Amino acid sequence: MPVIDSTSTKPVIAVAFYSTYGHIDALAAEVIKGVESTGAIVKPYVIKETLPHEVLQKMYANTSLQAKYPAITPNDLKEVDGLILGAPTRYGRLPSQVDNFFDQTGQLWATGGLVGKFVTMFTSAAGQHSGHESTYTTTFPFFAHHGMAYVPIAYSNPLVGAVDAMQGSSPYGASTVAGSDGSLKPTANDLAVAEYQGKYFANFVGTFVKGKQAAPAATTTDAAKSVPETSNGYSVDKVAGEPTDKATSTSAPAQANAEKPTPAVDGTPAPAKTAENGSPAKTSTAEKKPKKKGFFSCCDDSGIDK
Repeated sequence: MPVIDSTSTKPVIAVAFYSTYGHIDALAAEVIKGVESTGAIVKPYVIKETLPHEVLQKMYANTSLQAKYPAITPNDLKEVDGLILGAPTRYGRLPSQVDNFFDQTGQLWATGGLVGKFVTMFTSAAGQHSGHESTYTTTFPFFAHHGMAYVPIAYSNPLVGAVDAMQGSSPYGASTVAGSDGSLKPTANDLAVAEYQGKYFANFVGTFVKGKQAAPAATTTDAAKSVPETSNGYSVDKVAGEPTDKATSTSAPAQANAEKPTPAVDGTPAPAKTAENGSPAKTSTAEKKPKKKGFFSCCDDSGIDK
């Protein structure tokens, strides 16, 4: 495994996959090639097998695939910026081997170890309508609970939407059609989309890593300025140095002058204004409007009939 430099702007991408017969392994080789073409650091892994050897023999599985790369552990994910996950479909979802790995990531979930990391997937199914898309969508809850951001390839490569021959792949990611007996091999388009996905994902994550490394550290003063004032739980935009309510705020000298009585011509204070009955006049300039007695007059405080 390559030594990772924490100051490097190169993204670190893990390609972890499980393959029973070799279809996912073939796609993984192209995905790895695509990641490497961007200059990113790629860390290939296999997902550990859980079935007994005698069962795999009866399934005619390719058991040699497990020896290609080290088996991934949950701690390996803490050191990467992105994960490309590959696995075949089982009834429209991931196989139990991958679920077993997911079940080991409880500590990462408890500590938020995968929050903010990027992820994408590739898969394989028996037929053209045998769970390609559902394998992606049924895995999304795992990514959501860990706070991982899924990166689809959409139709950014024209081969994704090709219909002139039987092939895999979708906007979610690369895939291939294996056949019910596993006899079919990935097409040239399948392999090209897989390589493209590795390149696309690595460049996507790389943009984020470079921006994160280049961003200056925020100072305490800057952090304080960036916090908006709130009023009744709602954010209030405010320019530094300006009062929150320009309409009602007055300067201190203006308030002081307003409180002083107006002197008369001979220097004695002028008497305060009084109403006709001799009581002090009300200072409020807005007269209180009488409440209407309409259909909703029982609900005066609601403001419905005002």
